[in-house]
Amino acid sequence: MSNCFQGLGKNPDILGVFDLKGSKKNRLVKAKDRIVEGGKFKSTQTLKDLNLLNMERELKLNFRRKDRNEILKSLGEDVSLLSKFNLMDYSLLLCVQKVKNPPTNKNER
Repeated sequence: MSNCFQGLGKNPDILGVFDLKGSKKNRLVKAKDRIVEGGKFKSTQTLKDLNLLNMERELKLNFRRKDRNEILKSLGEDVSLLSKFNLMDYSLLLCVQKVKNPPTNKNER
């Protein structure tokens, strides 16, 4: 599956790109299906929900309160729009990237 992050090529800061649907059924890209470049998995290949859950410890996802609130607001607006038109299919494309200067102040998290 193509994604908008593939143009970033071999950016070492990208840890993974995930197409999230909120389901566990058929939501795993198996190691044998992963794209390998130079002996390493391609970081911009689109993975799925179970891949993210399996990588949870190494990724340590932390969002600043402000960012988390913005994400939840956007998701809520999307759900409202989809509900209005009786649509159910939804995907969230999430790119996980290393943060060079993570916030040190607890109020920034």
